[in-house]
Amino acid sequence: MQINNEGYIGVTSCKGTTHLFKKDKKTMKYLFIALAAIFISGCSTKFEIDKRIEIPFAVGESEVHIKSQWWREFEIEQLNLLIEQALQNSPDMISAYERVVQASFAVSSAKSGAMPRVTTSASTNYSERKQSGSSWVESESSNLGLSMSYEFDLWGRIKNSRESAKSSLEISKYDYQTVKLSLVANIINSYLQWQGVQNKIVLTQKNYNLAKELQELTRQRYENGVATILDLKRQERVVLSLKSNLLSLENESQTLQRAINLLVASNEAVELEAVDIESIRFDLQVSNLPSNLLLRRPDVAASKEAIRVSELSVEIQKAAKFPTFSLTSALGYASSNLLAFNNPTTTTANAGLGLGYTLFDGGKIESDINIAKSRALVSLQEYRKTVLNAFKETQDAIEKLQNIEQILKLDEQSLTLLQESFALSKIRYEEGVLSYMDLLEEQRSLFGMKESIITKKIAYLSAYVELIKTLGGGWVNKNM
Repeated sequence: MQINNEGYIGVTSCKGTTHLFKKDKKTMKYLFIALAAIFISGCSTKFEIDKRIEIPFAVGESEVHIKSQWWREFEIEQLNLLIEQALQNSPDMISAYERVVQASFAVSSAKSGAMPRVTTSASTNYSERKQSGSSWVESESSNLGLSMSYEFDLWGRIKNSRESAKSSLEISKYDYQTVKLSLVANIINSYLQWQGVQNKIVLTQKNYNLAKELQELTRQRYENGVATILDLKRQERVVLSLKSNLLSLENESQTLQRAINLLVASNEAVELEAVDIESIRFDLQVSNLPSNLLLRRPDVAASKEAIRVSELSVEIQKAAKFPTFSLTSALGYASSNLLAFNNPTTTTANAGLGLGYTLFDGGKIESDINIAKSRALVSLQEYRKTVLNAFKETQDAIEKLQNIEQILKLDEQSLTLLQESFALSKIRYEEGVLSYMDLLEEQRSLFGMKESIITKKIAYLSAYVELIKTLGGGWVNKNM
């Protein structure tokens, strides 16, 4: 506290803010009351949570970098068009965007709390009255008023509300990125599943044609007395079974087509073009947990920002413990004319300083503060859970991708052996050396392995998509 040469008292709080007051008895009386609250507020400890988390995973030193439009690495133009359409038309994306817009307006609304509030009012009135034995008396009046009010944010309630709104806006942006990442991953997985079914249809059709050839060969052998009627009936059952599989695959293809239509929010059926599963490539080398994982996940960023919102909520509740100071002023005109203020009969002007303080509330303020603190601790645990889940999901995705890759290599080796074995078995069967049952078993094994490899290749590509999703896609939190 300092007194200058002009007779003003300068008071500097712990926050470094200097307040000037005129030195007189009336001012000193109210200054004494306000000083205690100012210093209590300014020097109080800010509520802040320790966000450090122990990670029970081995994190590598390398970082991972993914392009923002990572799906283009598949080099499938049709897939790119589907994703672009979905990002524009998906109800989930539109809803997520509108939530960002709402949060942006909430920030503007919170900022207005730091500005003066100016209102105006106007009224005009005409009346007639008559007393007993007298004539009617006319009366006209008009009123115009202008008022202003402003709350001094000594305890940071308005500032913290504004900061809380900004954090909520950031959370809505992170949620938008999370929705976008999930939508893109779902479209790619559905598209890959559809392509897998198309490849299985081609494979089953080839196997069906082969089975028809074997059926004709078995019929000839039966007519020549080499094969039995049982062999012929068995091969006929194989042909019918493959025909049934084709119908099931067609139905599965239509179901996946409708799922893709729903994801891209298309009113018309999307025309899809089948491609050889062997031509689809995607390569991302990640052998261990990247060091920048937490910077890449929008859900982690949103969870961390939620802690800040809860911390600010505690500060907002704490501000209710202290008095509020507000400045009000008003200017009014009154006229005895209807709809006219050119000759006002009365002009009023006033200004005042208001103080409000809760003397007793039965412990409500303290309870609200404790509730806010408890919610902040809950948000910390939610953040901890999100972080641990992020590392777990990424570790699982890495191991799953490596496991499928190893299995796929072994199956491809087995397929080569089965193809050689079936070619030899067919020759031996035509020569009458190999029984029909042995040939049928070779045929089933070969077809089963080919179908299994298609399934595993789709799973391998889907595992890449899942890995990219757990890594946050191409998003990076630039605020951390």
